[in-house]
Amino acid sequence: MYDRKITVIFKYLTQLKQSISLEEKFYILMDMAKELIDVDRCTIWRYNQETQELIAKFAHGVDCVLKEPIGSGVVGHCFNTKETIIINDTKSNPLFDNHIDILTGYHTKNIISIPIINSKGEILGVFQALNKLGNYK
Repeated sequence: MYDRKITVIFKYLTQLKQSISLEEKFYILMDMAKELIDVDRCTIWRYNQETQELIAKFAHGVDCVLKEPIGSGVVGHCFNTKETIIINDTKSNPLFDNHIDILTGYHTKNIISIPIINSKGEILGVFQALNKLGNYK
């Protein structure tokens, strides 16, 4: 298993060296995360201070703008607490709000949300990995 993960990391590092745009680099990193932890989708939520909401800046499988008010849902809770949140079954967790599933047609089963914090300790956004198939590995 360890050898597989090293192989995956080197594969994506090669792609990162060849990519040009920042957007492309983010998608490569999200693809690597998808493969390493065996999930369907990843999203990077960026905090917009003016509107006090999180906006999905990069998202797999989404062709619409996703916004979440600060403090709402799993991503909002992760942002407010600066704590990683792992939810194995969204149906039994009160933090989960399915309005984005309704909007995208996706049926989230489990989630991991990780705060993105800069070197000054300021939270910039949230990285989220979603799965509709099974548990995280």
